[in-house]
Amino acid sequence: MHIMLHFHRYKYFPYEKRLALRETEALLCVRTRVEDDVVHVDVATEQMQLIRRLTYFAKAITDTGESIIPDQTRWEASANGWHDSSTDLRLRRQSTRYSLHSLHEYKGRFNPQIVRAIGNLLRLEQDAFVLDPFCGSGTVLLEAAHIGWNAVGLDLNPLAVMIANAKVDLCHLGLEKFRQYSKPVLDKVKTLVELVGNCEEPFDAKLRSHLTKASASHQLPGHEYLERWFPTDVLIQFQVLLHLIEQVQDTAIKSALKVCLSNAVREVSFQEPADLRIRRRKEPRENYPALLLFWQEADSLLESLKNTEGLRHLILPSTHQVAFHRDSRSKQALADANKGFSPKNGPFDAAITSPPYANALPYIDTQRLSLVLLGLVEAKEIATTDRALIGSREITNGERQSLELALESNEAGLPSSIRDFLMDLLNRIRQADVGFRRRNRPALLYKYFANMKKVFHAVQSCLLPGAPFALVVGTNRTRLDGTQIIIPTPEFLTDIALSEGFVKECVEELDTYQRYNLHRANSINSESLIILRTE
Repeated sequence: MHIMLHFHRYKYFPYEKRLALRETEALLCVRTRVEDDVVHVDVATEQMQLIRRLTYFAKAITDTGESIIPDQTRWEASANGWHDSSTDLRLRRQSTRYSLHSLHEYKGRFNPQIVRAIGNLLRLEQDAFVLDPFCGSGTVLLEAAHIGWNAVGLDLNPLAVMIANAKVDLCHLGLEKFRQYSKPVLDKVKTLVELVGNCEEPFDAKLRSHLTKASASHQLPGHEYLERWFPTDVLIQFQVLLHLIEQVQDTAIKSALKVCLSNAVREVSFQEPADLRIRRRKEPRENYPALLLFWQEADSLLESLKNTEGLRHLILPSTHQVAFHRDSRSKQALADANKGFSPKNGPFDAAITSPPYANALPYIDTQRLSLVLLGLVEAKEIATTDRALIGSREITNGERQSLELALESNEAGLPSSIRDFLMDLLNRIRQADVGFRRRNRPALLYKYFANMKKVFHAVQSCLLPGAPFALVVGTNRTRLDGTQIIIPTPEFLTDIALSEGFVKECVEELDTYQRYNLHRANSINSESLIILRTE
């Protein structure tokens, strides 16, 4: 049967149309032909159901005039509140915040469409068992729920794990469950919002006493630390909100409401909300509307669930997705996460991830206020939690010196391409007049690649023979004496993977958006999709 595949009306990156052709050929086992921006394929009747799995096409038209709308188009359209499948769903703008991808801002997440496209390139079947060793806020896990894979994610950021689990749990629970358990809390919050208003001024004594009395049984964790970063009346609002949230009977929905609160935390703090680092606002206020922002976050979540309720038939109740607070450098941690979860009681069919970059975003700094407020990390543990993350930029002088010695002897056994590059950078920096950030760079890069070597070793141990491992990662850069130095992270990670017994299948260049206004000079605008396989 002849099929014409039509793209959306929006502008694509070049890699997206390349991936569209590649995933079509891989999934349908056909050759593609492009005419006037329409992709033509000839498929057998039994392959027709696979068309709904394609990622980048708005619709498929058969030679009999039948229109087939891919599931991905339905998910993206739901972000605009479109539910009628008979409507022309050729979107004018790509959505990456459809379904529950909109729950909580999380810097560094990757495009969810790429996850589905990778699955098609790898020809992963429904019920496949997928690992994400750096799951972050759950992009792979949520897409696994949409597609029908079982999935396990690991991350060392406890807030990321909470967000990821909230997404997949709500995806399975659905709108009515959320309404049932959250309504008593949200009704009370709405009443309080009407009472306190937009909080442009500090509360008067009477109102402060009323709010404090209503939540006297709940004590905020890390109160002494939080006092340095929030007005007193914001802390009172937090106390009220957490007191109400703790009364929710369903554990998953309780966590989801805490995630809603977390997404409002920076906006009501003394920290500059747009900055990824710890910098105070130039003109802090004496009060902020924490109650109102929480209610808006919860209402936005409710709207996302409403928009996707008509697509819940695509979620297979027999599949499961879960994130664990574990270290992916450890084979034992991977085995523990898998224990009791795997539907096959065996290795993973595939791994898909976007690992941290060699100079990772300051995830703990960015989210430390939420981590302390929600009792996920004690204030005194912030620095050690940050340093434990792969790609962390924080080391002491003693650690730097120790890592430089390890680099010189190549203690980690890194491929010579990496060791030679880092030694050259180290020698150049030793001869230059640089600040401590650049002085630390060779040691931090060595630590990053040594840690990633451990990850490849651990992941290989839990994959089936011949199983794929797909990674999306960008290049890095630094400057020395006014000259930009490119750090070819995708190439180096591929070298490490080969040294650990993986086989390279392909490397696909991806174009990315420039990110984060205040940090644009340091953002990544080129990435690579690396596909490896175990032997």
